[in-house]
Amino acid sequence: MGGKLTYKTVSFEGAGEWKRCSKLVKKLFDDDDDCKYGKHMCSIKGTYQPTMPPIFYGFSYLWDRTGAIGLLDNKPSVFGQQKMSRDDIESAGKAICALDHAAAATRFAGIQDAAKSDNFCGDVAYLEALLDVLGFNDSQQLTMTNKIKEVELVWTLGAMLAESAKLASGVGSSSGFGLSNLLLLLLALGACFCLYKRASASRGPPVLYRNIKSGDRV
Repeated sequence: MGGKLTYKTVSFEGAGEWKRCSKLVKKLFDDDDDCKYGKHMCSIKGTYQPTMPPIFYGFSYLWDRTGAIGLLDNKPSVFGQQKMSRDDIESAGKAICALDHAAAATRFAGIQDAAKSDNFCGDVAYLEALLDVLGFNDSQQLTMTNKIKEVELVWTLGAMLAESAKLASGVGSSSGFGLSNLLLLLLALGACFCLYKRASASRGPPVLYRNIKSGDRV
């Protein structure tokens, strides 16, 4: 509460109220479009949304605004993993939103994104709303992490997996694949190669997805 932002000639000041913040964020996902796939089978703008798997790994921004800032236990972590539910995220989000500007700055002083602590209330509200619209129930256990089998997860790995899936299904074949997608895939492969070399130097060749079931999402 009390965080201020000026954009051009307009000034904003955060109220720090979880209920109001959450309500505003959820308007981003308001959808008047009918779902043609059946009840509870769409997420945003009538987009098909299959049932979410029982095991789910959230990384990147999901980790950055949960485990990385010590959202649940006030123990920030650069690397690691932590299990939580939407209920856990909401409860912790309410506590963060209740902090005034000085208290938020003090709590998050030692983390990498300390300068953005005024935004954490809204960030956490956004994550909770996003997980809700994607179909996760209040109590389902989600694993937030930025490593699997000691290999760091980055967005380029996700891009590589997505493009690989397109190639395997034939969607990305011929001219439809596009030069930009090809460059993206090459960059992703290069990043993964660097990760492999770094892990090899210390522990031998890593195994990225050993013991992860084929139905799991990462």
